[in-house]
Formats: sequence, C-alpha cells, structure tokens
Amino acid sequence: MNRIKAVLKEQGRSQKWLSEKLGISTASLSLYVNNHISIKLETLNSIASFLDVDVRELFNIELAKKPIECIDYVVVHELLHLIERKHSYVFKAYLDKYLPHWKMQKEALNQGCSPMT
Repeated sequence: MNRIKAVLKEQGRSQKWLSEKLGISTASLSLYVNNHISIKLETLNSIASFLDVDVRELFNIELAKKPIECIDYVVVHELLHLIERKHSYVFKAYLDKYLPHWKMQKEALNQGCSPMT
C-alpha cells in the first residue's frame, strides 16, 4: 500500500506528468498507484526523486494501526509478489498455502479493518 496518489494530489501533479517522467505509460503507472502490482524499489526511488520526497513518505503508515491479521495479509501478499508478479492462479495458490484465511483478511482490509484498541 503506497501513498503515491496522495503525494501527487498534495503537490498538484498528475499521474500523466509522473508517467512521462518515468518513461512509462499512464496505464502502467496507474497499476502502481492503485496497488494492483508491486513497485520495484528502483522505481519507487525514482518516483520519490521526481516528487522530491523521502521514499519513506510514499509508504502508507496507516497500515501500522491495523489489526495484526490485516498486516499479515499485506506482508505475505507483498512477499509473494517476489515469487509471482501478477495476481494469477499461482499467486492465489501461494496465498492459500501460506495464509489459509487470506480471503477473509483481504475482505476485512477492504472494509476498513478497524484499528486495534
């Protein structure tokens, strides 16, 4: 989960502007911005450089406030992208193997996963 969209909005810049700076299509950038695919660290560093922010500002710190089950899902999900880049049936099979309740955890995260008290 990243804050690229939020930082672009804060700076009054568009995804089109950033995609041109990165030399990629707007559609490709949209996949990063909307967390549909993982961003390589090199690309994330380039984005931070173009936006003139510390790369840490592009991470969503709100995740730290979520219940551990939601954090587990996000961490496993992102680690699995190191093995399988797309959300293919192979990716989902890995999720089933390593995180049997991932569908419920994903749904909870999508529903807002209220913070732990």
